[in-house]
Amino acid sequence: MLSAEVTLKPGERRFHVRYRVDNPTPLRRSNQLWVNHILYTHEYDAKHILYPVGYISQHWAPVVSPFWGEGQTPNWYVNTSHFALYPDHPFCGVWLPKDDVNVFYNQNLQNTPGMKLYTPPSHDSFGQGFMELWLGTSPVFEDNGWFLDPYEPIVLESHYWLADGIGRAAWSNADLALGMAENKARFTVAVAGPITVSDGSGRILGSKHLAVGEVLETPKADRLVVKRGERILMDEFFPLRHTDTRPRLAEIKPRGGSEKYELDELSPIGKGHPSAHSVIPTAKGMLEKKVKKPESFKKPSDRTLLSWENTVYRFGRLDLSQQLLDLMDEPSPEADHLKGLMAWEKKEKVDFGRAGLDAHYHRSLLALAQGDLAQAKTWLLALVQERPRVWRPRVMLAHLGKDRARLKELLDENPAGFEALWALAQLGDDQAKSDLDRFTAQAPSLQEHLEAFVAETQGQWKHLSRFQPLLD
Repeated sequence: MLSAEVTLKPGERRFHVRYRVDNPTPLRRSNQLWVNHILYTHEYDAKHILYPVGYISQHWAPVVSPFWGEGQTPNWYVNTSHFALYPDHPFCGVWLPKDDVNVFYNQNLQNTPGMKLYTPPSHDSFGQGFMELWLGTSPVFEDNGWFLDPYEPIVLESHYWLADGIGRAAWSNADLALGMAENKARFTVAVAGPITVSDGSGRILGSKHLAVGEVLETPKADRLVVKRGERILMDEFFPLRHTDTRPRLAEIKPRGGSEKYELDELSPIGKGHPSAHSVIPTAKGMLEKKVKKPESFKKPSDRTLLSWENTVYRFGRLDLSQQLLDLMDEPSPEADHLKGLMAWEKKEKVDFGRAGLDAHYHRSLLALAQGDLAQAKTWLLALVQERPRVWRPRVMLAHLGKDRARLKELLDENPAGFEALWALAQLGDDQAKSDLDRFTAQAPSLQEHLEAFVAETQGQWKHLSRFQPLLD
């Protein structure tokens, strides 16, 4: 479930975009989310491209190298992807000197640490001057990062704005931009307010109530501190400093080009490892070998089997998932969770056994189906206390408690949260009903998700529509 929330406030020279992907499934998944931006500038060089990173890597993160060479010249090449390895500075973009305009993307480094620059070759269909600037939640495309628990969202957010009148930008965030030329520093802001600039010693270099579009010029300094009132907007050394992130290469685990499954283990069978979409034929081949050539059959580890089981379950192959479960040597909480989900889909007796928090939402649905509202709330509260970011369980808990204030808080967090809109509409909120009707009219595919949640409020559950695997 992907939603994009765009916020533009009167009087500001920026807009904010918040991309959110909700996991509406009962299984954990990888967290990767990237957004591509196509930009144009006059030349591919350090003058025109704003990419303030210290260390870069390429696809699959084979090595890390400094981005800046001798004479502060970037070590980039056309037709190459340059992934910033944990950058220190929250901006990238281009400068258009003919217009003296800087185009900024200012990402939130807490949830959007990934940046990638790609400049296509001059003979590319884009033509000279066009490029890609990506923002993402992982260091490189091929690293799926950590795993999100069931019903947890992932968020990528950035501000976008233009700054002119300062020359080529030396630094920027979502509040201000700074350009430097000769002995002067020039500041402009995205939001009007009283600005004070000082150096590292606290000496005031300039002060002014700066309107949007205005420029404040001060002397340059090795360290510049900018405040709006008491709030620090910037505290940076120049030239910019970059953390040596080469030791952090070990944190990136693309695993030789393989995709992660639902857990964290990969297949030891065959040459290399199967990607997620080819688990089905790989698993079928392994089971066939067990029957036809038992003398040479080597069973994968339980952890690998569990990864396969979860993956083929996502594709709706419950029969194959059960066969893989039967090969496991030891019981596990994850296996019990999967067995419970499959039993539910087969309309058999559901028992989640040793399953942990992953199964609590469905345990609450079982309690609802049995008319035990108190027990349903108990399961949900235990889950939310341990995993405060889960979305649907929090909405369900507020709905069951008829907590109007809490539902509105959840909508402030996620304005596209159709579950919270529906729950508010049940409490007589006409605005929520109107918004929900508008959402479902704009996105007809949302109806399936809404119907699924409404059924869950009655203790009924079924898996959402599945995509067919690429290989079967």
